[in-house]
Amino acid sequence: MNKEEIDKRELTNRFQPMIDNVEQQMAAMYGMNLYKQKEGFTQEQLYLYGGKLDSVFTLTLREESEAFKKYGGEITVCFVYTRDERKSLEEDSSSLNNIPCVKAKLLLPYGKRHEDKAKELLEGGLDTKDIVQALVLPPLDKNNTFPSKEKRTPKVLEIPIEAEEKGREIYFMYGFLKRLKESCVGMMPSDKSRYLAYKLILEAAELTEDEKSTIFNAEGEIKNNDVAYYYLMWKDKAGIIKDKEKGKLDYLIHNQFFERVALLETTLKEIDLDLKKFTGCYPKSTGLIFEKIMNFHDKSFNTTGKFPLYMDFKSLLHIYFRHTNELNVSSQYANRDKFQLEEKDIMTVIDFVMRQLNDEYQAFKEEHPDSRFFRAGKMAYYYNGDYYHVNVESDGRISTFYKASGNKRKESE
Repeated sequence: MNKEEIDKRELTNRFQPMIDNVEQQMAAMYGMNLYKQKEGFTQEQLYLYGGKLDSVFTLTLREESEAFKKYGGEITVCFVYTRDERKSLEEDSSSLNNIPCVKAKLLLPYGKRHEDKAKELLEGGLDTKDIVQALVLPPLDKNNTFPSKEKRTPKVLEIPIEAEEKGREIYFMYGFLKRLKESCVGMMPSDKSRYLAYKLILEAAELTEDEKSTIFNAEGEIKNNDVAYYYLMWKDKAGIIKDKEKGKLDYLIHNQFFERVALLETTLKEIDLDLKKFTGCYPKSTGLIFEKIMNFHDKSFNTTGKFPLYMDFKSLLHIYFRHTNELNVSSQYANRDKFQLEEKDIMTVIDFVMRQLNDEYQAFKEEHPDSRFFRAGKMAYYYNGDYYHVNVESDGRISTFYKASGNKRKESE
């Protein structure tokens, strides 16, 4: 190294603290924090600097390091921790310092050509010593963090939808279900019935022989009550239902009501309650569950994939009586983990998580078509400060979904 190069390095070293200070002040002007360490970072530092709050990090990687060769000089990520890792870090922020790599979700650069790198970063992680600079963006939702005891607020965009007059939404709904059918997408049982009912209304001439045998009896009357329900519900909404059909619809509505009440009674029996005691002792809980009996609709979570993924009223009863504060009416389930959500947000979170898991679910079912699917323990799904356990029966129906604290006594199903 010649004298000119030595002088230049000395000058840089002399002014580097001033340069770093200016850069940190500029970052602070935009609500960000800038950290630099030539020797790299520890797990503790990355967690306390923003990993704890799910902050977004723009990382500068050490030149000539393995990470630099794989990912380039700069990447934008969000660090990923299992539930047990977060619990450990909350108890002792230095507890993971002996682990060299931190796992992360790649945010930038993105695109298909970076999928392999993103997968490697998520599964194998990044050596914390290869990080020489971290620019940390402020978290968007400070209350939605793992240790927070506050209620979570799901990140959703609500789009108001106005109902069509005289049942005209059937054209949209049938078009949607028809596309699913033509694409061989697995449909939940109620959507199969809805599809047949709407096809009967709009394209009766196109019904196949198998579809006709499912719908009609030998006299040409609708024998399938599930199809009849959607068929008559539409005619009623469109204002063209006949008196005899109205009587049949009333019967089907009452039948669904009593079927759900029977499921409720079975659930209550499991916790040593009967309907009379439940309604007498827990009026608020009774009001909530009867509102669900009247208004809950089966919920599908897959618009792709040949295997259905859905939730029905039986799913709802299992989840609500075990894992909501609003229906915490039994000592048997009193210590089960409860949702850290307002009741109105529970279905929003279930919907988001299950849709995010659909690709993974479909891939699993391709390999194991007759097996149940679950995410639990280290594989629990992290969203908005909480880890969720999911169990899906072999037919695609969710049997349970709940926030899991990691306390085995509480989590036991």
